[in-house]
Amino acid sequence: MTPVLSIIIPCYNLGQYLQEAIESVELHANKNIFEIVIVNDGSTEEYTITILAELEKKGYHIIHQNNEGLSGARNKGIEAAKGKYILPLDADNKINPLYITKGISILENNIKVGIVYGDSKHFGEEKRIFKPGKFSLKKLLIENYIDACIVFRKKIWEQAQGYDTKLSLFEDWDFNLTAAKLGWEFYYIPEIMFEYRIRFNSMQRIGKRLEENKSFVINKHGSLYRNEFLKTITISSRLKSSLYDLWCKIKRKPNY
Repeated sequence: MTPVLSIIIPCYNLGQYLQEAIESVELHANKNIFEIVIVNDGSTEEYTITILAELEKKGYHIIHQNNEGLSGARNKGIEAAKGKYILPLDADNKINPLYITKGISILENNIKVGIVYGDSKHFGEEKRIFKPGKFSLKKLLIENYIDACIVFRKKIWEQAQGYDTKLSLFEDWDFNLTAAKLGWEFYYIPEIMFEYRIRFNSMQRIGKRLEENKSFVINKHGSLYRNEFLKTITISSRLKSSLYDLWCKIKRKPNY
């Protein structure tokens, strides 16, 4: 039976968390509607290599490749995916199995919706609930507020020609902006759909790459930013014009 949804798990030296990610997926009762594709992105850590070998012996679908980064690993997994819907899951995170059911149902029943996302529970070195809220293009242009852990149509990945491998950060933001540019709608589930592990040691390695990648994304999607800016100018101009007309009427007729 062909799975409806493919869950893509890139893994680079995160073997200590990988089993938890897999177990969170397999809590879903219906194993026939999804598949798990694990991409070993050139792991060098002995423990991770051992875990991957054990999982492979158990029959898990594991793709091995040289280290290409998160974008390249996701692309490799999605390329091999059989499902028409995709759910990227980082190896150190976990999902609510209801995300599978709800994500599929929403996409099946809303042909204009391309991306489904929800709230997240942060755990590890920081504990909080993050609620991104309903979709706003203006907000998406300002900040990367929708996590990579979304459920989307594989067709969007094909239209976008995959995640941009030139990005080492914000590849998910770039992907979502591309989907918006293509005209796809976003659907927000106001419930905790996944758990996001906070590891401060990994965040400290980002450094100046943050601004470099952010600038790349903004420049790449310049037309979206210009169009949104022009909409704002148009609305502002209309308001000023209306106020000017009213002022003229009052000036001509003081008792207007």
